[in-house]
Amino acid sequence: ARGAQGLVLSSGVDWTTKLWAPAYTDKPLLSLLSHSYDYMSDVQWSPAHPSIFATASSNGTLGLWNLASSLDEPITGSQGLSIDENDDVDKSHGV
Repeated sequence: ARGAQGLVLSSGVDWTTKLWAPAYTDKPLLSLLSHSYDYMSDVQWSPAHPSIFATASSNGTLGLWNLASSLDEPITGSQGLSIDENDDVDKSHGV
């Protein structure tokens, strides 16, 4: 997923989401460990805010990250948001 300033996000089966700046280096700028310890199946930048992105893991949890507030922990907490069979977000997180 390509974001602002040429930054790129990738996700993979190594439990990480990586932030890249391919115009400047061939190594990741940041590597974030999965909030669920399952492989990451997708990552997407926010269309409205350049420092926010979402991650999806293979166990059905969603992580929301804001790089402006933390480089270590998603704003959804270490457990992420669980998505149930009906695609409803877990209401215990108030979302």
